Parts: sequence; structure tokens; C-alpha cells
Amino acid sequence: MSDVRVRFAPSPTGLLHIGNARIALINYIFSRQRNGDFILRIDDTDVQRSRKVYIQNIMDDLEWLGITFTEGPYFQSERIKIYRDYAYKLVEKGDAYLCFCSEEEIKKEKEEAKKKGFPYRYSGKCRHLSKEEIKKNLNEGLPYVIRFKTRGEKIEFNDGVFGKMNFNDRDFGDFVILRSNGLPTYNFSSAIDDALLNITHVIRGEDHLSNTPKQILILNSVARNIPEFLHLPTVLDEERKKLSKREECFSIRHLKENGILPQALCNFMVLLGWHCKSEIFTIDELIEKYNIYKVGRSGAVCDFKKLKWLNKRFMRTLSNERFIDSLSRYLNRDLNERERKLALCLRDETEDLKQLNELMEIIVKGDVFPAEKTEKNKDVVKKFMDFLLHFKGEKLKQELNNFLESNSFNKRDFYTLLRHILTGKEEGISILKLILCLGKEEIINRLNMWIET
Repeated sequence: MSDVRVRFAPSPTGLLHIGNARIALINYIFSRQRNGDFILRIDDTDVQRSRKVYIQNIMDDLEWLGITFTEGPYFQSERIKIYRDYAYKLVEKGDAYLCFCSEEEIKKEKEEAKKKGFPYRYSGKCRHLSKEEIKKNLNEGLPYVIRFKTRGEKIEFNDGVFGKMNFNDRDFGDFVILRSNGLPTYNFSSAIDDALLNITHVIRGEDHLSNTPKQILILNSVARNIPEFLHLPTVLDEERKKLSKREECFSIRHLKENGILPQALCNFMVLLGWHCKSEIFTIDELIEKYNIYKVGRSGAVCDFKKLKWLNKRFMRTLSNERFIDSLSRYLNRDLNERERKLALCLRDETEDLKQLNELMEIIVKGDVFPAEKTEKNKDVVKKFMDFLLHFKGEKLKQELNNFLESNSFNKRDFYTLLRHILTGKEEGISILKLILCLGKEEIINRLNMWIET
């Protein structure tokens, strides 16, 4: 077993989004840097919200990103007996107790706390029940939960990102570790699994900071080593709000379907909260240079413009072979020879694989688009067709500029008109690239078609 063991523990209650994928990626990098083990654990004890389809989605997205595991997946739903056994062991030890308070009683306590302006904390009513009272309640079949017994302790730990943290268990009181339906709470199952899987470093989101003191208490109670905790700052949307699983635009699936390269997305996620002079890395370079202990403490804003910029850079820096392979995987089919040439010719003109595919489809289909057909525009197009017909040199850009100047054509207006006719868009691909991709004859044929229709 490796000296370093980390884990990624998603809940299959929605699509994998940038925030969670970032946690997985950084755990992966951390383990690779230290030749450690990386474990996948599926926290699927939320019976009502967990879905098998989300489990498969998580697995597919992680594979697409290039994130691999040395162990797992472990499913918490298959380990329920383990959690129950540990809960009852803590009862026997005196660190937990059976609580028979009804939902109505708990609700009333919460309402009283709210009226007084205090955060809710369980009153401890069942903490001192006698053995006879417990036996009587059990014989009567009263439902119960198991609560962890707090003792007014201070909990201190050094977080790898946020520094020294201090809590007091009086702030949350005796907390539930096993529900009345026999299912564990998140904090209990997570702590028990971290103990049994010998996790050495818990790398997760900042929103779990408040869970850490409860998990430390549980780990101390079961006499297990406390892992090092590293909580990454929350990823925020452009309005500086926490990302939501319900916002599809932040999901890995949505980004993948919209033509983002996995290499670009991995770079983007690592740069959320971490700064480096360079912004373009291979995965091996990330493993070499990334330092989790240098991550900033403030929330990182998810800037899609930056992601598009990175994606555009990666489309240009990938080798031809890897680029074609990426496009083939995106389209889920092999490319023919013409498509390969088109893709390599057009990749500098687009930001993502979706745009590239749309442009390729337009060119391959051979349609023309209804740009404004004034006499002036038709005259311009005819003169350009004649220029192409007689052009036999190699300096196309220079000769084209000479053609525009000699005919007193506005360069911008001319390119906008041709681009509109040939692609349906007034901005985007350069006319020079279109000529190179289509060839003179194809361009002339399409422009003739536009004039005649």
C-alpha cells in the first residue's frame, strides 16, 4: 500500500460539473506527484436522489478527462452493514447513544431555537436515558436514531489551504450518525470509509470545512489516524454564486458536447485558484508544476471566455494526429481524407470542435446563402470570379489585395459579402482559408450558383 492515499467521492445525484471534476483532477495530480493511490468512492446513500445513470455519467466524464484510479469504485450503498456495525460499537463504547425523540419534538426544538435567534442544537434529552428506559422504548418499537455524544471539546486542525482551523463541538452538539431507517449520515459514512480505506489526505471543496470537526471526532472515537485536510476554495459562476448541479452549462457533459477539448478543460480547472507564469500545460507538466499548497483562499470565478481562449490555444498546439483523433472522438466516427484536410485547414479559424464541425458541414454540403443581391454586389462577385479564374500564381494574399485596391473595393465589405454567401456568417473564417479549403473551381461554382438563384 502506498504512503499517500487520496479519494474522490462524488454523490450520483446530478451531472458531474466543473467544481467536482476539479476536485477529482487535483486529487489525481496529487497522487501522481507522490506515486500514491487514488481511490474512487461513490457516495450513493441518498436513496431518493441517487441514480445509476449519474454514476455512469461520472465514470464516462472522468475517463474522457483522462482521470484514472488505482482502486475502486467502492459503493457506499454496498457497505451499509459496516456503518451500522460501527455505529452500534460506538454506542457500546459510550461515545454514542440511542435517541427516541420524534420528528415533532425535534421540529419544536428547532422552532424554539429560531425564535430565540440561536442556531439549532439538540437538547440532549435522550442522552441520559437509563437502560430500563431504553429497553422499554425498544420493546414498544419506538423509532430511533443514533447520535454521537459531544463533550465540549475544542477541535483544532491545520488545513493545507486555509491554515489553522478552530472549532468547538458545543457549536453543533450531539449529531446524528445513523438515521431511523438504518442509513448513515454523510459525516459518519465518510469518516468510517476514510478510516477503513486508510486515506492520508482528504482533498475536497471548501463547503466541507464545517463537516471536518465532526469527522475528526468520529475518527478519534474509532481510534484511526486523522488525514491531512485540504479544502479548495469554491468555484463560482460569473455572478459569484456557487455552481449548481442543476446548471447544465457547468456540467462536463455539456462542455464536451459543445466541443471543448479535455486537455483545455483540465488546464482551465487547475488554474481556478492557482496561478502560474504559463497557462498551457500537458498533464505531465501539471503533475510536475502544480502545487496545491499555493492555491489561493478566495473563490475562483468560472470564466468561460478564458476556457474558450484555452481551448483555441490547444486546438492549435495539438499535433495533427492528436487533433484529428480528438475530432474523431467528438464526432464518434472516423474522418475521410477530405474531412481530415478540411479540419486541419480550418482549425485555426474556430474556438471549439463544435464550431469546426459546423463549418466543415457547411463547406462539404456546398450550399450558398442569401446575401443581399444588389447589382453592385453581383458586379463585385463577378469581377472576383474572373480574378480567380485567371489567377495562377502563389502569392494569393498579395494578389487579392492588389485586386481590391485596383477595383476600389472596401476590403471589409468585400470579405463580409463573400463569407456570407459561402458560409452564411458575416464573421469568422478568413476568405483566404476558404479559397485554400475549397479551391478556385469550387468557389467559382458556388458564386455562380448564388448569382443565378
